[in-house]
Amino acid sequence: MRVKSKKLLCAAALAVGCFFCSGVEFALAEDITIELDGAVLSLPIAPIVDNGYTLVPIRVISENMGATVDYEAPTREIIIKKESKRIELQVGSADAKVDGNAVTLQMPAREISGSTLVPLRFIGESLGATIDWIGPQQKVVIQSAQEIPIYSMDAKGIEENVLTNINKQRTELGLAELVLVPEMQQMARAHSKDMAENDFFAHTSPSKGSIAKRAQTAGLPTPAENISSGYIEGQSAFEGWLSDDKQRQNMLDTNQRFVGVGVYYNSQGRMYLTADFLAGDGFFVGSHEISASEDQVNVKGYATAEAKSITVYRVENPDDKVYLSKQTVDITINSDGSFRQTISLWEKGYFVIMIGNDRMIAHNA
Repeated sequence: MRVKSKKLLCAAALAVGCFFCSGVEFALAEDITIELDGAVLSLPIAPIVDNGYTLVPIRVISENMGATVDYEAPTREIIIKKESKRIELQVGSADAKVDGNAVTLQMPAREISGSTLVPLRFIGESLGATIDWIGPQQKVVIQSAQEIPIYSMDAKGIEENVLTNINKQRTELGLAELVLVPEMQQMARAHSKDMAENDFFAHTSPSKGSIAKRAQTAGLPTPAENISSGYIEGQSAFEGWLSDDKQRQNMLDTNQRFVGVGVYYNSQGRMYLTADFLAGDGFFVGSHEISASEDQVNVKGYATAEAKSITVYRVENPDDKVYLSKQTVDITINSDGSFRQTISLWEKGYFVIMIGNDRMIAHNA
């Protein structure tokens, strides 16, 4: 499958042209790197920041995106063409046309040192690019409206690549590798799908709620969470997380033990990525089934140790703090970190089953 990206989308409250401030009329931004389709552009003049908008040399950006640029000196008019696309603007004017439709630039085009500069957002949007701002690296990443390689649409492959990169980094730092948990992966995939289909980029979903609420719905403890959007492969997404202090901490926290990684694409082929992390050396219940008519409870979960035990307390009432009797059930952890155990309830009544910090109530009627 091959897709084309046709719409400019910005990640994580990104509005290119709105992420800088200047205390003067305009300022050069020599520290900003502009990367187009993985290659750093060499610019005749550094970008400038004016009133919060980033202006870039129009010819270099346009021609590197496959467009032609004509300049009419008498009228100071600039005409940009790419296939059926036609963009018209004039130096000193905020009025422009895209395919014959009138638009207003955020800032007028201007000439500096022989180069014409325009707002990056305008030229990127007009030529159908995707633009992301990588704050810690002071870098603008432009993905032109070209065919995306088929490998970038391999969601499962990207999930595996991200997890491999995380565990490789943890191993190099002497940390334990994270255990992939299917229930956590389902939660991560669900959030990536939610973001992609409902056009938002945040940990809190407009429809599904906070991380804690989403975890509760999935039957999981509340995890730490990383999200990203706009990358085309797992390596760059991982590096983006690595460059962000909070997301790096989530991945490399020595207490983290379990992980779920989920990828989903929107209709334009834009990738959304979520990773959820759970700490603790104990184990948690991924799901459980309780039957009131049978004298047993089935539980399953994940652990980092080779063997653990579950304590079962017989109580008079579900809220009792004092137990009448108890039993300890040994469980064996499989090679993938999972366990599944059937617990027999030895008499009629209520039972409290403690698994790590999880407390379940069973009733043998």
